Amino acid sequence: MSEQRDSAGPGLIADTYFVDGGLPLPGEGGGLPAFACIDQRRGQRDLMAVQVAPDTPPRGGAITLMTAGAVPGAGLLPGLAPPAAPQAGLGPPAGTAPHAGGAIDGVLHALACGAARGTPPGPDGRPTLYVICPRPPGPAIETTLHDPVPWPETLLLQSVVRPAALALARLEERGLTHRAIRPNNVFQAHRTAPVVLGCAWAAPPAQLQPAVFEPPYAAMCHPSGRGEGTIADDVYALGVLLLTLATGQVPLAQLDADDVVRRKLELGSFTALAGTARLSPTIADLVRGMLAEEPSHRPAPRLLADPLAARARRVAARPSTRAQHPLTLGPVQVWNARSLAFALSRDPDGATHLLRGLHVDLWLRRALGDPVLASRVEAAIRTPDHEAPAPPMDPPTMVMRAITVLDPLAPLVWRGLVLFPDALGPVMAALSGRGPAHPHAGMDAVVSLIEGEALDLWTRVRAERNDTAPPAPDTAEMRVPLHSPGWAGGTARLTYSLNPLLPCRSPLLSGLCVVRPAELLPALERAAAVADAKAEILIDAELGAFVAARLNGRVDADLAILAKADGADAAADPRGARGVAQLRVLAALQSRGSQRPVPALAQAAARSALRALTAWRHLGQRGEREAALHRAAEAGWLTEMLALIEDAPARQAAATAAAAAAADLRRIAAELAALETNAPVRNAAIRVSGEEIAKAVGLVVFASAVVITVLG
Repeated sequence: MSEQRDSAGPGLIADTYFVDGGLPLPGEGGGLPAFACIDQRRGQRDLMAVQVAPDTPPRGGAITLMTAGAVPGAGLLPGLAPPAAPQAGLGPPAGTAPHAGGAIDGVLHALACGAARGTPPGPDGRPTLYVICPRPPGPAIETTLHDPVPWPETLLLQSVVRPAALALARLEERGLTHRAIRPNNVFQAHRTAPVVLGCAWAAPPAQLQPAVFEPPYAAMCHPSGRGEGTIADDVYALGVLLLTLATGQVPLAQLDADDVVRRKLELGSFTALAGTARLSPTIADLVRGMLAEEPSHRPAPRLLADPLAARARRVAARPSTRAQHPLTLGPVQVWNARSLAFALSRDPDGATHLLRGLHVDLWLRRALGDPVLASRVEAAIRTPDHEAPAPPMDPPTMVMRAITVLDPLAPLVWRGLVLFPDALGPVMAALSGRGPAHPHAGMDAVVSLIEGEALDLWTRVRAERNDTAPPAPDTAEMRVPLHSPGWAGGTARLTYSLNPLLPCRSPLLSGLCVVRPAELLPALERAAAVADAKAEILIDAELGAFVAARLNGRVDADLAILAKADGADAAADPRGARGVAQLRVLAALQSRGSQRPVPALAQAAARSALRALTAWRHLGQRGEREAALHRAAEAGWLTEMLALIEDAPARQAAATAAAAAAADLRRIAAELAALETNAPVRNAAIRVSGEEIAKAVGLVVFASAVVITVLG
């Protein structure tokens, strides 16, 4: 192990944790690869490093809250703020304050997040981040399902429900959700030991959750778009886990995700999942309450910690009304309003046809017998009378508004994209995963969602249910980076802005994982050291978007220059504007980072920046500048190079000297022209005083030579 550490250079995450890539820990990462990890400061070995999947940001806000006040030197990458204030059902009870960071009993909490040289690459060979957390106390309870024997009631209550509920209560105190409760991510030291919730921080919330463990309104979302949710969503997942252990098998395991959601919406979660399973009265009552369709009807973790008290809290819920006959949308038949909303989300084109053809209105009134709901849907999708001359409502807006009215718990649906707005960043990271040259389908929907103010409209339409999700991001703020010119803007810039822990995807980094601006120059230095000696392109579009996001607009003007010159050769940039813009960006990174020298990178930057010295018309000063620039490049100081090129006083002095020399040359030329036009007088003068004229001509020749030498 020591040999690997030496070859990796620093090789530590947060200057503390060493990841042993040669020692994988199968089954301990909750579905993600995990490796053994050592705390080099304390000598602690019962740790693991969970590998973040490529193009997937970890939960930076949650990690920030957990690592606040932890081991000095450890923790999250600097520069990240905690998440926004928690919403109802997510944060601590009234009158309490969130706890400081540190261990959370019953949860594999995060200790740090970062990347280090020498850590194993991701499944596709690209470098990734790691989340450091304690190792599980034993195997995942998934292993008990290979022999499908139901757990006894006492064991379920004492070893599963109570410890998991207490762990969720501790998370709730910090304003956090877990969102990863499933059989392969809940662990036990032995069969009667209390369970421990696994690592939930190396992927977006609920991204790895099977649809059966999520409420329908979350399961229908894009896998990266389920959002932080509320603690009630964790109670739901725990209820499904309890049902799984009580029956010895995962319910509805034979169905795909959409069929699971559809079945839950048609029958209700408890009926759909429990079916005809034989459960004890206590477990049946607990699971029924935990799987309530309305989040506020599920027992809170503090109440759930006393299973008997939680069982006694029964909230009567009105069952959904079933239609007399189904409404057909493509191959799907729907029987109630929430099922209809889900079907519309899966077929936007068919949804538009049904809504405009009044099929939905007629079905709601006649088959479902709900004229009030029909009127609300009609009001939501109809243009008001006083706006009658206006064009019809556009299809995405109409479908989104109809779905929101039919199912107030439903997520935002826009042109086939389904997500909760606080998950917009992870969704953009997933959609742009192949880079700008090969974007996935769906990014156009994200752009139109932001441009069309769909987030604000969705929030207004479901105003009565905004307690079920964190607040939507500010679309006005998102449009600023989206519309910035050149490499400083666009979807790539916005993706990095919304995902502070997303590594830079530029191929110029030669497989190095870079998240912070301070890490970028060392990575480019290593890349420049092995690159073509004539290479001048050190920043590409992807790297430009990353820098623009991380430096928050400080170099946007220079990135716009680079974008205009992208692909141009040196002949198209005779005065080195591109080279100077590139140098400004690199110098800004050096001034804000560790300020370490980067000689290989600086010499590469100098090759294109040298052309800017043509602004010095004074040959002597230009030569001095070139020599000084080469010395600064060899020393690796980009900031000094930029100061030499942008030395305004020196450039003005050189320009003044050149202007004076040019004026002298023009004066001499004028005198020569005057002599030429006054030839008779000149000839007479020559005959009278040939020696004086010879001296004058010699003086003119000497002065011209001096001026030509100065101007080059």
